[in-house]
Amino acid sequence: MQKIAIIEDDTDICSMITKFLVNHNYEVYSAPNGRVGIELCQKFLPDLIILDLMLPILNGDSVIKQLRTYTDIPVIVVSAKTMVQSKIDLLRLGADDYMTKPFNLFELLARIEANLKRSVADPQKADIHLKYKEIEVENCNAYIKGEIVQFTSTELSILILLLQYPQKISTCAVGRSKEHPT
Repeated sequence: MQKIAIIEDDTDICSMITKFLVNHNYEVYSAPNGRVGIELCQKFLPDLIILDLMLPILNGDSVIKQLRTYTDIPVIVVSAKTMVQSKIDLLRLGADDYMTKPFNLFELLARIEANLKRSVADPQKADIHLKYKEIEVENCNAYIKGEIVQFTSTELSILILLLQYPQKISTCAVGRSKEHPT
C-alpha cells in the first residue's frame, strides 16, 4: 500500500482528503504544520506529499526547500494562491505539481496516480533497502548510526552505488577535461 503525507493546517480539508484517499487504498499520514510535516516525512517515508503553502511554524516554500535537500519524493502543492508566477516559482523550487483550491478530489487522485507512476518508473526512486555496517539507505533517506543524514540527489545516487558494491573500488571521471587532466 502506498503512503501519502498530507501537510495541511485546515482540519476539514485534511480530513476530506484523508478519507477520500483511504477509500482509494492509500495509507495516509497528516501533519498540521511544516515542522511536523518534515518530521513526519522523515519518519514514515511517504511515496508522495500533498502540501499546503500557508502553514504555521514553517511555510510550504520552506518545507519544499528542506525536502529537496535530501529527497525527490513527489510533492503536489494544493494552495489558494492563483497567480501564475507563484506556481512557476514553486515548480522551480521543487514542487512536482500544483492544484488551486478549491479542487476536485478525483482530479487530485489522477494527479497522485500520475506522479506516483512517474516516480516508480524511475529506477533511482524504486524501493531501495541497502545496508553496510552502520550506513543504511531506505528509499530516498540515508542513515548513519541510525540518524538521518541529508544528501543531495547526486550524493545519494553515489552512496547507493557504493552500498550496492561495498567491496569494489570505484573510480570517477567527474571534472576531468582534455586541457587539464588529473
